Amino acid sequence: MIRLRRLAPPDVLRWRRTLLRFIRRHGERRITAAALRRIARTAPEAWLAPGTAVYVALEPRPGEGSGGRLIGVLAALDYGLAASLLVVHRSRRNRGLGRALLAAALRDLGKLYGRIRADNGPSLAAARAAGLTPLLVAPPAADDLPPTVIVGGGRVDPEEARRCAISVF
Repeated sequence: MIRLRRLAPPDVLRWRRTLLRFIRRHGERRITAAALRRIARTAPEAWLAPGTAVYVALEPRPGEGSGGRLIGVLAALDYGLAASLLVVHRSRRNRGLGRALLAAALRDLGKLYGRIRADNGPSLAAARAAGLTPLLVAPPAADDLPPTVIVGGGRVDPEEARRCAISVF
């Protein structure tokens, strides 16, 4: 049985290297360097701030107690306005895990924002299934990139959505 867990701030620090390695390996180059840097450099005390959290999805291994194999991660800073990312292990995609991580964060935080490349159908579908809706479309960051859809769920504010800086699902 897959287990979703919100990491306590001290756990985020202990998991940091594992999380970053997982994101780099399974992020399919869709996670921007800026978003990854922002998450990696977040100070320990910042993980205590409202709207800031890391969720992991763990698949139990035989003989292990509360641990397990990391198969998904969602991180949000300032409700996703400063940065957010969602990564699911390649072998566990299209099974509702992204939706479950998004739904858990939305339930706990009360609102959540993110930026999704317009050509990323699976992430757009996961966001919709978790209750996030498109709020606006941002122009491409470069000529060779598609536009970005800013999504939000919960107690969203359209003006706040415009601040959604470097979030990528």
